[in-house]
Amino acid sequence: MKKYFLIIVSLVLLSCSENDEIFELNTDKSEITLSSTKKQDTFTITTNEEWKIKAPSLEYGLGTMIAEGKFYFLSQGMGTKGATIKVELREDFKGVAEEILTIKTKHKSITILLKKE
Repeated sequence: MKKYFLIIVSLVLLSCSENDEIFELNTDKSEITLSSTKKQDTFTITTNEEWKIKAPSLEYGLGTMIAEGKFYFLSQGMGTKGATIKVELREDFKGVAEEILTIKTKHKSITILLKKE
């Protein structure tokens, strides 16, 4: 009987896979608008996976998680688990712009529209 119990437990453990996990990715904002009077804002990422923010103009500093876009800086562009990200307007950028930030994990992605008025 013990032998059958061990076989059943082993089969159950082997049958558990990545598909049984629930992957979470959320953010508290879908849009952020910066301006000459509102030069910074924050958004929160909630996830149980590694994540990275991607955008057309986004570049990462060598050996750092800080990221720089055409008209903004991000305090953190990648990480594990959740984080609160500070978005700051670049002082040297003049004009109006917008860019879609895509937060990606292995299993999900979500976007935030970032605008500068």
